Amino acid sequence: MPPLDSDAVLRAEANTVDGDKKQRAEEKVEDIRPETRGAALYRALHERNFTALCLSGGGIRSASFALGVIEALAVHPRPQSDRDKGDKQSKSPKESYLAQFDYLSTVSGGGYIGSWLSAWVARAGYPEVWSKLNGKRHHPDEEPSEIAWLRAYSNYLTPKLGLFSADTWAAIALYVRNLILNWLVILPALCVLLLAIKGATILAYGLSTKSEIQFALVFVGILLMIWTLRFATRNRPTCNPRGPTPESPSQAQQAAFGKKADRHRDELSRVSAGTDQAKFFWLCLLPAILASNIFSIYLTSRDFAKGPLWYFALVGIFCGIVVYTISWVSAFPFKPAQEQRGAIYWIRDLTCWSVGGGGVYGALIGLGAYLFVTFHTEFLIGKAGEMIEANSLKLGAIRLTDQFFREDPLDAKSVNRCRQYVEVYIHPMAREVRKHGFEAAVGSSGTILTIAQMIQILRHEQATRF
Repeated sequence: MPPLDSDAVLRAEANTVDGDKKQRAEEKVEDIRPETRGAALYRALHERNFTALCLSGGGIRSASFALGVIEALAVHPRPQSDRDKGDKQSKSPKESYLAQFDYLSTVSGGGYIGSWLSAWVARAGYPEVWSKLNGKRHHPDEEPSEIAWLRAYSNYLTPKLGLFSADTWAAIALYVRNLILNWLVILPALCVLLLAIKGATILAYGLSTKSEIQFALVFVGILLMIWTLRFATRNRPTCNPRGPTPESPSQAQQAAFGKKADRHRDELSRVSAGTDQAKFFWLCLLPAILASNIFSIYLTSRDFAKGPLWYFALVGIFCGIVVYTISWVSAFPFKPAQEQRGAIYWIRDLTCWSVGGGGVYGALIGLGAYLFVTFHTEFLIGKAGEMIEANSLKLGAIRLTDQFFREDPLDAKSVNRCRQYVEVYIHPMAREVRKHGFEAAVGSSGTILTIAQMIQILRHEQATRF
């Protein structure tokens, strides 16, 4: 026997439900043919107008609420109330709302009440179940035995309570087992993520110390940025329309004035949805993230001379316009458009993309670089009144103490972590100091005193107490 596919299961299920409805109401409904598959099968299923009662999860609270819903569905629709006889129930089991459902779908706590209802109907039949669900009780405490049993055994997870009962320990064992299984699935993924972040940090630090490859990295970052912008340009929905709708009012208006129809300018035109999620991630988002990280590594590892704000802004605007222009030209947005729209339109599109987009983006990058270079400058190298290098070293005693030496006594692990942290921040300036050299060191506060004592210790001299 060949294996069943989902279409075969749906056909068999629908024909079974139709067979039950034929027996109840003597309806003449043809079975779905075996060759009906795909979209035709789903159309046939929708034409049946099947209904389902869905009971959600939530433990015993959900089951208790669902019991009240089931009883209300069995009672309704009510006939018109009589002042003397009071409210009335539905006339027959077939007319009750509960009998109109073709499916019962449950989960968790809803499954508890759903299985109870299914078992009761299978054993006693729906007419008897209906009579007990909607019948008035002379005494509120007197319930049908089936409902009383349901309430008595509502603690279905651990029926026998007590610390030493088997049900309690079984529930504890199940909880611990599921917790460990979840940990075995989640914790390795978290560890891999943490290792990836650590590896990326080590790689970024290594790249920041190698000045000979930094310009190559910047070139790679520019290429990645151009590729990202090219992908975004080529996948603009307006660059690849699917064609206008047949009943387009704007098309008719343009034809009336003797103008050529332009589906890009038609708001009712069906444009393409662009690219899919996977291509967007791998070909647009990921290259953009890599490019931004490369630029961040370069900017933080280089020491740029100070300058006015307009200088940084102009450099950023120029670079932004160049990168955006190259990406637009390489994308050929007029090629997928498949129509001649005139030179003026494409010049306007290029201007808005390059100047409006690239210029603003570059100006923001220039502003960020200006703020990075201008503020928090604590380490300077100069000659004859001219500043050569400037940097901010986040190496204050209070910062290091709060970050690495919160507890006494000091341990070797904290000292090593602090040493690595200091090496990362001091390496760029140490490289420049060795490059330019110096004749005198000028400092303020306790920093210069600490440096002087460190120099004395390295020279095997007795540290002077200031």
